[in-house]
Amino acid sequence: MENNDLTAAVAKINSAVANVKTDIDSIKTAAQYQAEEDKAAAAAVDQKIADLPAEGTLPLADKEDVTAARSAYDAMNASAKTYITKLDTLKAAETKIVDLEAQAEADSIIVQMNAVIAQIEAKEASAVDAYNKAVTAYNNISAAVWEKAKDTKTAMDNALAKADAEQHVQSNVTIAEGSSVGVALKDKDGNILPLNIKLSANAEVKADSITQAKNSIEDKAAILALNIGINKEALSAEQLVAIEKDGIMVVLSVDLTGYNTDDIWVVHIKDDGSVEKIKATYDAQGKTLSFITHSFSDFVVMATKITTPEGSGATGPTGTGTTANGVNTTKNTATGITAENTARGVAAVLLVIAISGGAALIWKRKNCQA
Repeated sequence: MENNDLTAAVAKINSAVANVKTDIDSIKTAAQYQAEEDKAAAAAVDQKIADLPAEGTLPLADKEDVTAARSAYDAMNASAKTYITKLDTLKAAETKIVDLEAQAEADSIIVQMNAVIAQIEAKEASAVDAYNKAVTAYNNISAAVWEKAKDTKTAMDNALAKADAEQHVQSNVTIAEGSSVGVALKDKDGNILPLNIKLSANAEVKADSITQAKNSIEDKAAILALNIGINKEALSAEQLVAIEKDGIMVVLSVDLTGYNTDDIWVVHIKDDGSVEKIKATYDAQGKTLSFITHSFSDFVVMATKITTPEGSGATGPTGTGTTANGVNTTKNTATGITAENTARGVAAVLLVIAISGGAALIWKRKNCQA
Protein backbone atom coordinates (compact mmCIF):
# COMPACT_ATOMS: atom_id res chain seq x y z
CA MET A 1 0.00 0.00 0.00
CA GLU A 2 1.31 3.35 -0.92
CA ASN A 3 1.90 5.99 1.72
CA ASN A 4 -0.87 8.18 0.34
CA ASP A 5 -3.42 5.41 0.72
CA LEU A 6 -2.27 4.78 4.30
CA THR A 7 -2.55 8.43 5.18
CA ALA A 8 -6.07 8.61 3.80
CA ALA A 9 -7.13 5.52 5.74
CA VAL A 10 -5.79 6.95 8.99
CA ALA A 11 -7.62 10.18 8.34
CA LYS A 12 -10.90 8.34 7.83
CA ILE A 13 -10.39 6.40 11.02
CA ASN A 14 -9.63 9.58 12.98
CA SER A 15 -12.70 11.26 11.54
CA ALA A 16 -14.90 8.34 12.45
CA VAL A 17 -13.53 8.31 15.98
CA ALA A 18 -14.12 12.04 16.27
CA ASN A 19 -17.70 11.66 15.09
CA VAL A 20 -18.36 8.86 17.57
CA LYS A 21 -16.86 10.97 20.36
CA THR A 22 -19.12 13.88 19.39
CA ASP A 23 -22.14 11.60 19.43
CA ILE A 24 -21.15 10.17 22.82
CA ASP A 25 -20.61 13.66 24.25
CA SER A 26 -24.06 14.67 23.06
CA ILE A 27 -25.76 11.87 25.00
CA LYS A 28 -27.20 13.33 28.30
CA THR A 29 -26.98 11.59 31.59
CA ALA A 30 -30.03 10.90 33.75
CA ALA A 31 -28.79 13.53 36.18
CA GLN A 32 -28.66 16.09 33.41
CA TYR A 33 -32.19 15.25 32.33
CA GLN A 34 -33.39 15.54 35.97
CA ALA A 35 -31.70 18.88 36.38
CA GLU A 36 -33.47 20.19 33.31
CA GLU A 37 -36.80 18.96 34.61
CA ASP A 38 -36.14 20.57 38.02
CA LYS A 39 -35.29 23.89 36.39
CA ALA A 40 -38.48 23.75 34.33
CA ALA A 41 -40.56 22.97 37.41
CA ALA A 42 -38.94 25.80 39.33
CA ALA A 43 -39.58 28.19 36.47
CA ALA A 44 -43.27 27.25 36.48
CA VAL A 45 -43.60 27.84 40.22
CA ASP A 46 -41.67 31.11 39.96
CA GLN A 47 -44.17 32.19 37.32
CA LYS A 48 -47.11 31.36 39.62
CA ILE A 49 -45.53 33.55 42.28
CA ALA A 50 -44.74 36.32 39.79
CA ASP A 51 -48.38 36.33 38.66
CA LEU A 52 -49.55 37.30 42.16
CA PRO A 53 -50.31 41.00 42.74
CA ALA A 54 -47.62 43.02 44.47
CA GLU A 55 -47.64 42.72 48.27
CA GLY A 56 -48.98 46.24 48.71
CA THR A 57 -52.01 45.59 46.49
CA LEU A 58 -52.62 41.91 47.24
CA PRO A 59 -56.31 41.44 48.17
CA LEU A 60 -57.68 38.80 50.51
CA ALA A 61 -59.64 37.47 47.54
CA ASP A 62 -56.35 36.17 46.09
CA LYS A 63 -55.72 33.90 49.06
CA GLU A 64 -56.43 30.81 46.94
CA ASP A 65 -53.77 31.82 44.40
CA VAL A 66 -51.22 32.30 47.17
CA THR A 67 -52.17 28.92 48.64
CA ALA A 68 -51.85 27.30 45.19
CA ALA A 69 -48.37 28.75 44.74
CA ARG A 70 -47.35 27.44 48.15
CA SER A 71 -48.77 23.98 47.36
CA ALA A 72 -46.87 23.91 44.06
CA TYR A 73 -43.65 24.82 45.83
CA ASP A 74 -44.18 22.23 48.57
CA ALA A 75 -44.78 19.52 45.94
CA MET A 76 -41.35 20.09 44.37
CA ASN A 77 -38.38 17.88 45.22
CA ALA A 78 -35.48 19.29 47.17
CA SER A 79 -33.32 19.68 44.06
CA ALA A 80 -35.98 21.61 42.17
CA LYS A 81 -36.50 23.96 45.13
CA THR A 82 -32.88 25.08 44.82
CA TYR A 83 -33.73 26.71 41.48
CA ILE A 84 -36.60 28.81 42.89
CA THR A 85 -35.83 32.54 42.80
CA LYS A 86 -39.07 34.03 44.20
CA LEU A 87 -39.52 32.21 47.50
CA ASP A 88 -39.16 35.45 49.50
CA THR A 89 -41.94 36.98 47.39
CA LEU A 90 -44.18 34.01 48.20
CA LYS A 91 -43.46 34.31 51.92
CA ALA A 92 -44.26 38.05 51.83
CA ALA A 93 -47.58 37.30 50.11
CA GLU A 94 -48.45 34.70 52.75
CA THR A 95 -47.65 37.17 55.53
CA LYS A 96 -49.86 39.74 53.83
CA ILE A 97 -52.76 37.28 53.60
CA VAL A 98 -52.46 36.50 57.33
CA ASP A 99 -52.53 40.22 58.09
CA LEU A 100 -55.56 40.76 55.83
CA GLU A 101 -57.41 37.90 57.54
CA ALA A 102 -56.62 39.39 60.95
CA GLN A 103 -57.86 42.78 59.78
CA ALA A 104 -61.08 41.25 58.46
CA GLU A 105 -61.69 39.53 61.80
CA ALA A 106 -60.80 42.71 63.67
CA ASP A 107 -63.16 44.74 61.49
CA SER A 108 -66.01 42.41 62.45
CA ILE A 109 -65.25 42.77 66.16
CA ILE A 110 -64.77 46.54 65.79
CA VAL A 111 -68.18 46.87 64.12
CA GLN A 112 -69.73 44.89 66.98
CA MET A 113 -68.02 47.03 69.64
CA ASN A 114 -68.92 50.30 67.92
CA ALA A 115 -72.55 49.18 67.92
CA VAL A 116 -72.24 48.50 71.66
CA ILE A 117 -70.79 51.96 72.23
CA ALA A 118 -73.85 53.45 70.53
CA GLN A 119 -76.12 51.37 72.79
CA ILE A 120 -74.17 52.48 75.86
CA GLU A 121 -74.34 56.14 74.92
CA ALA A 122 -78.09 55.78 74.38
CA LYS A 123 -78.37 54.19 77.86
CA GLU A 124 -80.24 51.21 76.44
CA ALA A 125 -81.38 48.50 78.82
CA SER A 126 -79.63 45.82 76.74
CA ALA A 127 -76.30 47.68 76.50
CA VAL A 128 -74.57 45.84 79.35
CA ASP A 129 -75.53 42.43 77.94
CA ALA A 130 -74.29 43.55 74.52
CA TYR A 131 -71.05 44.73 76.12
CA ASN A 132 -70.47 41.36 77.79
CA LYS A 133 -71.05 39.53 74.49
CA ALA A 134 -68.58 41.83 72.75
CA VAL A 135 -66.01 41.22 75.49
CA THR A 136 -66.42 37.46 75.08
CA ALA A 137 -65.86 37.78 71.33
CA TYR A 138 -62.84 40.01 71.92
CA ASN A 139 -61.31 37.57 74.40
CA ASN A 140 -61.54 34.76 71.84
CA ILE A 141 -59.60 36.51 69.07
CA SER A 142 -55.94 35.92 68.28
CA ALA A 143 -53.15 38.21 69.45
CA ALA A 144 -52.80 39.70 65.96
CA VAL A 145 -56.50 40.57 65.84
CA TRP A 146 -56.45 41.85 69.41
CA GLU A 147 -53.76 44.36 68.50
CA LYS A 148 -55.93 45.79 65.72
CA ALA A 149 -59.09 45.97 67.86
CA LYS A 150 -57.68 47.06 71.23
CA ASP A 151 -58.28 50.80 70.76
CA THR A 152 -61.97 50.21 70.08
CA LYS A 153 -62.13 47.87 73.09
CA THR A 154 -60.66 50.62 75.27
CA ALA A 155 -63.20 53.11 73.90
CA MET A 156 -66.02 50.68 74.70
CA ASP A 157 -64.72 50.13 78.25
CA ASN A 158 -64.46 53.87 78.83
CA ALA A 159 -67.96 54.46 77.47
CA LEU A 160 -69.40 51.88 79.86
CA ALA A 161 -67.51 53.24 82.86
CA LYS A 162 -68.75 56.76 82.06
CA ALA A 163 -72.36 55.65 81.59
CA ASP A 164 -72.27 53.54 84.76
CA ALA A 165 -71.03 56.53 86.75
CA GLU A 166 -73.65 58.82 85.23
CA GLN A 167 -76.56 56.46 85.84
CA HIS A 168 -75.65 54.54 88.98
CA VAL A 169 -73.38 56.75 91.08
CA GLN A 170 -73.81 59.96 93.04
CA SER A 171 -70.40 60.72 94.45
CA ASN A 172 -71.29 63.59 96.76
CA VAL A 173 -74.62 63.46 98.56
CA THR A 174 -74.53 66.12 101.26
CA ILE A 175 -75.74 64.78 104.61
CA ALA A 176 -74.54 67.62 106.85
CA GLU A 177 -72.49 70.76 106.59
CA GLY A 178 -69.03 69.76 105.37
CA SER A 179 -69.99 66.10 105.18
CA SER A 180 -71.10 63.95 102.25
CA VAL A 181 -71.36 60.33 101.20
CA GLY A 182 -71.20 58.49 97.92
CA VAL A 183 -74.09 56.30 96.79
CA ALA A 184 -73.87 53.67 94.07
CA LEU A 185 -76.12 50.93 92.74
CA LYS A 186 -75.17 47.49 91.40
CA ASP A 187 -77.09 44.31 90.76
CA LYS A 188 -77.34 41.70 93.51
CA ASP A 189 -74.09 40.06 92.35
CA GLY A 190 -72.12 43.29 92.23
CA ASN A 191 -72.33 43.73 88.46
CA ILE A 192 -73.35 46.81 86.50
CA LEU A 193 -77.09 47.40 86.33
CA PRO A 194 -78.90 48.02 83.04
CA LEU A 195 -78.06 51.53 81.93
CA ASN A 196 -81.67 52.68 81.71
CA ILE A 197 -81.87 52.50 85.51
CA LYS A 198 -81.10 55.92 87.02
CA LEU A 199 -80.14 56.53 90.65
CA SER A 200 -81.39 59.47 92.68
CA ALA A 201 -80.26 60.08 96.26
CA ASN A 202 -80.51 62.88 98.81
CA ALA A 203 -80.67 63.41 102.55
CA GLU A 204 -84.26 64.67 102.53
CA VAL A 205 -85.86 61.87 104.51
CA LYS A 206 -89.24 62.16 106.20
CA ALA A 207 -89.16 63.47 109.77
CA ASP A 208 -90.69 60.34 111.23
CA SER A 209 -88.45 57.94 109.26
CA ILE A 210 -85.59 58.29 111.72
CA THR A 211 -88.00 57.91 114.64
CA GLN A 212 -89.40 54.72 113.12
CA ALA A 213 -85.88 53.41 112.57
CA LYS A 214 -84.88 54.08 116.18
CA ASN A 215 -88.03 52.44 117.46
CA SER A 216 -87.39 49.33 115.36
CA ILE A 217 -83.79 48.87 116.61
CA GLU A 218 -83.57 50.50 120.03
CA ASP A 219 -80.05 49.34 120.94
CA LYS A 220 -78.38 51.13 118.00
CA ALA A 221 -77.92 54.72 116.93
CA ALA A 222 -79.10 56.21 113.67
CA ILE A 223 -75.85 57.37 112.05
CA LEU A 224 -76.97 58.10 108.49
CA ALA A 225 -80.30 58.72 106.75
CA LEU A 226 -80.83 58.89 102.99
CA ASN A 227 -83.69 58.90 100.54
CA ILE A 228 -82.69 56.63 97.65
CA GLY A 229 -84.74 56.08 94.54
CA ILE A 230 -84.68 54.92 90.93
CA ASN A 231 -86.64 55.95 87.84
CA LYS A 232 -89.23 53.19 88.07
CA GLU A 233 -91.48 54.89 85.51
CA ALA A 234 -88.82 54.41 82.79
CA LEU A 235 -88.33 50.70 83.43
CA SER A 236 -90.03 47.79 81.73
CA ALA A 237 -92.45 45.53 83.57
CA GLU A 238 -89.88 42.75 83.27
CA GLN A 239 -87.22 44.88 84.93
CA LEU A 240 -89.54 45.85 87.78
CA VAL A 241 -90.36 42.19 88.41
CA ALA A 242 -86.64 41.32 88.41
CA ILE A 243 -85.90 44.08 90.95
CA GLU A 244 -88.70 42.91 93.20
CA LYS A 245 -87.43 39.33 92.95
CA ASP A 246 -83.63 39.74 93.03
CA GLY A 247 -83.14 43.20 94.51
CA ILE A 248 -80.48 45.83 93.88
CA MET A 249 -77.26 46.29 95.81
CA VAL A 250 -76.80 49.73 97.37
CA VAL A 251 -73.20 50.72 98.14
CA LEU A 252 -72.56 53.67 100.45
CA SER A 253 -69.13 55.22 100.84
CA VAL A 254 -68.95 55.91 104.56
CA ASP A 255 -66.22 55.73 107.20
CA LEU A 256 -67.58 53.74 110.14
CA THR A 257 -64.39 53.71 112.16
CA GLY A 258 -65.35 53.59 115.82
CA TYR A 259 -68.55 51.61 115.25
CA ASN A 260 -69.18 47.90 115.60
CA THR A 261 -69.04 47.12 111.89
CA ASP A 262 -69.87 43.46 112.39
CA ASP A 263 -73.44 44.36 113.34
CA ILE A 264 -74.76 47.13 111.12
CA TRP A 265 -78.37 47.31 110.04
CA VAL A 266 -80.22 49.45 107.53
CA VAL A 267 -83.83 50.25 108.34
CA HIS A 268 -85.93 50.74 105.23
CA ILE A 269 -89.06 52.78 105.79
CA LYS A 270 -91.22 51.92 102.80
CA ASP A 271 -93.65 54.22 101.06
CA ASP A 272 -96.57 52.37 102.63
CA GLY A 273 -95.16 53.07 106.12
CA SER A 274 -93.98 49.53 106.79
CA VAL A 275 -90.49 48.95 108.15
CA GLU A 276 -87.93 46.48 106.83
CA LYS A 277 -84.66 45.70 108.64
CA ILE A 278 -81.77 44.82 106.31
CA LYS A 279 -78.42 43.37 107.45
CA ALA A 280 -75.59 45.35 105.89
CA THR A 281 -71.97 44.43 105.15
CA TYR A 282 -69.09 46.80 105.78
CA ASP A 283 -65.76 46.75 103.92
CA ALA A 284 -63.28 48.35 106.29
CA GLN A 285 -60.56 48.57 103.67
CA GLY A 286 -62.65 50.29 101.04
CA LYS A 287 -64.87 51.96 103.64
CA THR A 288 -68.08 50.96 101.89
CA LEU A 289 -71.35 49.70 103.32
CA SER A 290 -73.50 47.49 101.11
CA PHE A 291 -76.97 45.99 101.37
CA ILE A 292 -79.67 44.56 99.11
CA THR A 293 -83.07 46.21 98.74
CA HIS A 294 -86.08 45.32 96.65
CA SER A 295 -87.69 48.75 96.74
CA PHE A 296 -86.69 52.34 97.39
CA SER A 297 -87.57 55.20 99.72
CA ASP A 298 -86.02 56.26 103.06
CA PHE A 299 -83.09 54.28 104.50
CA VAL A 300 -81.52 54.77 107.93
CA VAL A 301 -78.18 53.19 108.85
CA MET A 302 -78.12 51.89 112.42
CA ALA A 303 -74.92 50.99 114.31
CA THR A 304 -73.44 50.81 117.79
CA LYS A 305 -70.66 53.17 118.79
CA ILE A 306 -67.68 51.42 120.38
CA THR A 307 -66.74 53.19 123.59
CA THR A 308 -63.19 53.22 124.96
CA PRO A 309 -62.89 52.50 128.69
CA GLU A 310 -61.89 55.66 130.54
CA GLY A 311 -58.23 55.70 131.54
CA SER A 312 -57.26 52.85 129.23
CA GLY A 313 -54.86 55.04 127.33
CA ALA A 314 -56.26 53.82 124.04
CA THR A 315 -56.72 56.33 121.30
CA GLY A 316 -59.95 54.75 120.16
CA PRO A 317 -60.82 51.80 117.98
CA THR A 318 -60.62 51.87 114.20
CA GLY A 319 -63.38 49.31 113.80
CA THR A 320 -63.31 46.00 111.99
CA GLY A 321 -65.46 44.61 109.28
CA THR A 322 -65.88 41.97 106.66
CA THR A 323 -65.17 42.27 102.98
CA ALA A 324 -68.22 43.15 100.91
CA ASN A 325 -69.69 40.20 99.03
CA GLY A 326 -70.54 40.11 95.35
CA VAL A 327 -67.42 41.84 93.98
CA ASN A 328 -66.66 40.48 90.46
CA THR A 329 -63.13 40.89 89.04
CA THR A 330 -63.42 38.66 85.90
CA LYS A 331 -61.63 40.00 82.76
CA ASN A 332 -63.81 41.79 80.16
CA THR A 333 -67.19 41.44 82.30
CA ALA A 334 -69.17 44.50 83.41
CA THR A 335 -68.69 44.67 87.17
CA GLY A 336 -69.42 48.29 88.12
CA ILE A 337 -67.82 49.52 91.33
CA THR A 338 -65.27 46.93 92.37
CA ALA A 339 -62.32 46.65 94.69
CA GLU A 340 -59.96 45.75 91.86
CA ASN A 341 -59.79 44.94 88.15
CA THR A 342 -57.94 42.52 85.80
CA ALA A 343 -56.63 42.29 82.23
CA ARG A 344 -58.65 43.24 78.72
CA GLY A 345 -61.53 45.19 81.48
CA VAL A 346 -62.42 48.52 83.09
CA ALA A 347 -63.50 48.93 86.74
CA ALA A 348 -64.15 51.77 89.20
CA VAL A 349 -63.28 52.07 92.86
CA LEU A 350 -64.95 54.12 95.58
CA LEU A 351 -62.41 55.42 98.05
CA VAL A 352 -63.40 57.39 101.11
CA ILE A 353 -61.26 59.79 103.10
CA ALA A 354 -62.61 60.98 106.42
CA ILE A 355 -62.88 64.76 106.46
CA SER A 356 -64.13 66.70 109.47
CA GLY A 357 -66.05 63.73 110.80
CA GLY A 358 -67.66 63.17 107.41
CA ALA A 359 -66.61 61.38 104.26
CA ALA A 360 -65.47 62.63 100.88
CA LEU A 361 -65.76 60.44 97.84
CA ILE A 362 -63.10 60.00 95.26
CA TRP A 363 -64.16 58.30 92.04
CA LYS A 364 -61.23 56.59 90.45
CA ARG A 365 -61.33 54.77 87.15
CA LYS A 366 -58.71 52.26 86.16
CA ASN A 367 -58.17 50.56 82.75
CA CYS A 368 -57.04 46.98 82.43
CA GLN A 369 -55.80 44.51 79.89
CA ALA A 370 -55.31 40.84 79.82
